[in-house]
Amino acid sequence: TQLSKRFRSVEISKPFWIGKYEVTQLQWQQLMIKNPSYFKGPYNPVEQVTLEGANLFCKKLTQIENDAGRLPDGYIYRLPTVHEWEFAAKGGVLSKHFKFSGSNHIDTVAWYLKNSEDHHHAVGMKKPNELGAHDMSGNVWELCIDSIDKNKTLFYKSKIYRHNHVDPVSLRNGVSYAYQGGG
Repeated sequence: TQLSKRFRSVEISKPFWIGKYEVTQLQWQQLMIKNPSYFKGPYNPVEQVTLEGANLFCKKLTQIENDAGRLPDGYIYRLPTVHEWEFAAKGGVLSKHFKFSGSNHIDTVAWYLKNSEDHHHAVGMKKPNELGAHDMSGNVWELCIDSIDKNKTLFYKSKIYRHNHVDPVSLRNGVSYAYQGGG
């Protein structure tokens, strides 16, 4: 990210979970009713999702999991920050420093321009990374909570931008949001 060029390191101080797979169209439809995806398939990742839609999905999922007693107190489902996503994609503390998420050979871990036949594929069909997360180097772009400007630079409040390397997140209404991964 642009932030990596300005800071030597970023600290993620709080533990977080990240999905093993991209959210499927079937999972999306169970909570949101309407499937916005262009490339249809129940086990394909949902795409064409707005930030508002993603946040509503997370809110509904949090409520269902809380009501069922499957979510620890204080935990919520939400989009990851760019830095959380990047940390997970790189394999977290188990990282072997691969070029792609889980391998130095893109074909083993990603659906991309040269092997996808111009469409998305069911989640989890490629090898996972060190944390067991699939499709972080390809298939569809993954939405993060951070705001970006037209130059794809993260927005930060000036005091955070200059001084805070702990849990940075860029939130600004009315702008674009960061996508990670690949499509």
